[in-house]
Amino acid sequence: MKILSIDIGGTFSRFGDFSISESTLISRNEPFKVPTRSEKVTSLEALLALFNQDRPDGFLHAGQYDLIVLGVAGPVMGRQCSPPNIRWAIDLNTFTYKDRTMMINDFVAQAYGLVHPGVAPQLMKVCVQEKATSEGHIAVVGPGTGLGHCCLVAQGNAASSPFLH
Repeated sequence: MKILSIDIGGTFSRFGDFSISESTLISRNEPFKVPTRSEKVTSLEALLALFNQDRPDGFLHAGQYDLIVLGVAGPVMGRQCSPPNIRWAIDLNTFTYKDRTMMINDFVAQAYGLVHPGVAPQLMKVCVQEKATSEGHIAVVGPGTGLGHCCLVAQGNAASSPFLH
């Protein structure tokens, strides 16, 4: 399976090229950056057109990917998002590749990345407290065009967590 990941930020959008082989996620190329605040980028379709025009060797045309995953800097409501720092809204219901595209908040994507088997052990090395564990809640906060944040709640604790967003 070939996957195009797009981190859509208020200033830049970063494109990643991945494949899944035998249940292993493989990064196939270095990420590629396109300015989101370009006068040429007035929609998700225009962003993809700019990517298709300028993509480096190794990246496929957007239409050749099996799955497109958008991480958007803004609140995602189903298949729609109106990012606060981007002049255009995203509606996957009208998107050319709508049947093979999914969208989540960019910081939710960061949090899920933290629980990836290759990342979690490295994160635990950073935690110097003796009681650090990989089984609790995960909060992610960070600066970008705005201040992003999210929280993943450990299974079984969702109903009692005041941090669920």
